[in-house]
Amino acid sequence: MVLHHYYLNHTRPKVIVNMWTSWCPPCKAEMPDMQKFYQEHKIDGIEVLAINLKWLVL
Repeated sequence: MVLHHYYLNHTRPKVIVNMWTSWCPPCKAEMPDMQKFYQEHKIDGIEVLAINLKWLVL
């Protein structure tokens, strides 16, 4: 498992945060659309941050 720190205040102004997990069929189904959206809008400074909740420790 690789952990990364991602500080939203160090990013471009527009960030979409998508929380998902591998056991969620709707979450997995939307991934191609999220990738397409990112490819179409990255020139506008939009970032997509996808967080897999599988490893979330509460």
